[in-house]
Amino acid sequence: MTTSGKVSADQLREAQRFVGGTMAVCLSYWFAPVVGGVLCNFAEKEMVKKLLTALGIAASAEATDALFWVHRKRMLAFNVATYAPWVGTSLQLLEVYSLGQFVIACAMDDKIVDLADEPKLAAEWDRIEQDILSGRRVVESYEQFTNDQFPVAIRDAFVSSVDTASAVYRTASKIPGFRAAQDAAGEGIRRALRTAGAAFAPSGSATTSKPPA
Repeated sequence: MTTSGKVSADQLREAQRFVGGTMAVCLSYWFAPVVGGVLCNFAEKEMVKKLLTALGIAASAEATDALFWVHRKRMLAFNVATYAPWVGTSLQLLEVYSLGQFVIACAMDDKIVDLADEPKLAAEWDRIEQDILSGRRVVESYEQFTNDQFPVAIRDAFVSSVDTASAVYRTASKIPGFRAAQDAAGEGIRRALRTAGAAFAPSGSATTSKPPA
C-alpha cells in the first residue's frame, strides 16, 4: 500500500472502511426504489466531509463542494439513472464507491495542493475513472472494506447493471460534446441549488467557511 506524504497507511485504511460503511448503508436502500436514490445522495455528501477528516485534511466548504461537484458533473448521467426503480440503487452504489475513491485519490496526489482546484480534480477523475467503473470491482471492494459478503441474491444483477451502464457511459463519452454538455448541465444544477439554498437561508447566516492557512 503506497501513500503520499499527505496520507498515512492507517488513515487510508480508515478512509476505505468508511467508504465501505457508506456503501453498506446505501445497499440497505436496495428495496426502496426512487426514495433510495434521494437518501443515498445525502449519504454521499456526508461521506466527502468525513473522508477528508479521516485523511487528516480540513473539510473546508470549498474543498467539499469542489470534490462533490466535479465527481457529480462527470457522473451526471449515472446520477439521473439512480432515480430509476431497482437498477437505480446499483448505480447509486457505484456512485458512492467511485466518489470515495475519487476523494481518496485526490487527497493522495501530491500534485493537488488545493482540493478546491476543480481543473486538477477533473484531471484526476479522468485518470482513475476507467479503472473503477466495474461492477465486479465494486463488489470486491465492498467485501474488502466491510469484511462482509455482498448479498448473493442481488450480486449478479448488480454486476450486470453496473457493467451495462458503464459500457453505455463509455460509448456516450466518445460522442463529441458529451462531456462538455454533461459538465454544463451539472454546473447548472449546482448553481440552481445554490440559488435555492440562498433564498431559503436565514437572514445573516454564514454560507462559506475560510480554509485553513
